[in-house]
Amino acid sequence: MSMTSKHLVWAVFLIASIAVIGCSDDTTTDAGSVDDLADPGISMDNVDLFAAIAGMFNVEVTATDDVAVQKVDLMIDGAVAATSTEAPFTIPWDTTTASDGIVSISALVTDTAGKTAETEAIAVVLINSGEEVTFIEGNTGTISIPDPVAGDNHVAHHWTTGANGATGALVILQFEADAGDGEWTFVIDVGTGGCPHSGETLATSGALTASPIIFEPDLSSALPADTGCFVHMAVNEADHAGDDLDFEVRVFNFF
Repeated sequence: MSMTSKHLVWAVFLIASIAVIGCSDDTTTDAGSVDDLADPGISMDNVDLFAAIAGMFNVEVTATDDVAVQKVDLMIDGAVAATSTEAPFTIPWDTTTASDGIVSISALVTDTAGKTAETEAIAVVLINSGEEVTFIEGNTGTISIPDPVAGDNHVAHHWTTGANGATGALVILQFEADAGDGEWTFVIDVGTGGCPHSGETLATSGALTASPIIFEPDLSSALPADTGCFVHMAVNEADHAGDDLDFEVRVFNFF
């Protein structure tokens, strides 16, 4: 083979090698084409259980993903109420578009691969046409059952200024019982006057056990604005001789 032929063979081999190298896989780092292996993460940073909210409220959300977040939806009672597509994910929520009382709020993140994650739903209380009442005894306390049990050990909480003509109410009772105490049972009464023994009971809950206890009394008429009102928590004290129970009770009036 002549030198010219040898040079031609090497030239053809070199060109073929370049062509093969040029056809190797593309490894672009474009977020739309990178393998998205992990589920997104999400948390709500400023929403507390049974928080009282009115008007415009900015829900602060932290959303993360191994590639990119596409959007964050604010979910109210399971339906999309607002959406954010840019970090930081602070989502304005006009609470006047929902009915007053307890609503559930969560945040749903979707990444660029379509994978989703949602926070646990948290119950909050909307009070655009309401107010949280103040108790003479305060919102927190301890139920102490004597040993032996000596009669009526119920706990009564009284409004300080009456109910201002409210047509609806919401009672939330929270407690954390010791594991060895057994089940605590409450019957909640709502009425007028200084206590159930001197006033009128307007609504009663029936036996309730699991914390939080939520009672929305069916009031036959507006609560009076010029008399005291009460929440009466009757506990099953006969089953809890010598036990103590820390609690928090909150009441909201709606107009």
